[in-house]
Amino acid sequence: KRVPDDISVITAEVPGLSEWMSPPNTTISQSVSQISGAVALLLAELLKNPGLTLQNRILPYNLIDRSSTRRI
Repeated sequence: KRVPDDISVITAEVPGLSEWMSPPNTTISQSVSQISGAVALLLAELLKNPGLTLQNRILPYNLIDRSSTRRI
């Protein structure tokens, strides 16, 4: 199979690597500091209230469109 002619590929961002792939990978980039901050807050909440019901949280992200996807 050929990327992106037969299959599209989107990966998690690996700084300094994704753009050097052939073809350059389309990636989803997220701030490590925002992710770790959200985890720390969640852990603190769970320590205060062990019975807390967990909820999904959507953190900001960026889609970096490179050459590993095509419009379908």
